[in-house]
Amino acid sequence: MDKNEQSIRLNDVKDEEWLKIVTELTKWVGMKLRFKTQYGAHSDYNLGGNPTAYYVDGAVEKLFTGEWEWKQEKYTLLEQLQVIAGSMMSENVRKASSAKIKMVPTETEELINLADREDYWEEEEEEKEEKNRLFDEALAACSEGDEELSLYVMALQASQNMDEICTLLAWDKRKVYVVQRKLHRKICNYFNNKKE
Repeated sequence: MDKNEQSIRLNDVKDEEWLKIVTELTKWVGMKLRFKTQYGAHSDYNLGGNPTAYYVDGAVEKLFTGEWEWKQEKYTLLEQLQVIAGSMMSENVRKASSAKIKMVPTETEELINLADREDYWEEEEEEKEEKNRLFDEALAACSEGDEELSLYVMALQASQNMDEICTLLAWDKRKVYVVQRKLHRKICNYFNNKKE
């Protein structure tokens, strides 16, 4: 199955079905991570946030971006997401156990590296501004005419995390997640259509 066909099949899944699948995947990931999130590969510190959300969001994203193929003849959508999340967990354990110790550079090396990076940071900043402009354009285009998406986009721009968004919209996390997935699908389609 190619990426476009996979994207179409994933977009055909109803929001109610996504909610069930994400709920089951969240339970499954929670059970797999039970007592393993205080330190190490699956800790908040190592993953940069809630471990369960990291693996659930990551699995869904890898399927939507085509990084992983949905083997529909072999797995249900939930099973495929579980395979992806399990693989992500194994990869993080492998990375954590094989982490190399970094050598501390000397002052001279640091100064040389800093001088080399100045041009890089300027270019990166311009690139970041262009990406932000394109993303804002996509958000506006994809949320136009859809009240839920428009509200979510406004809350997203006004807040920093899921809890703040839930509070602003007076929605529970599952509702926010479903709307977030809907917007993600629309944005993916928007950029795919823009490329063509």
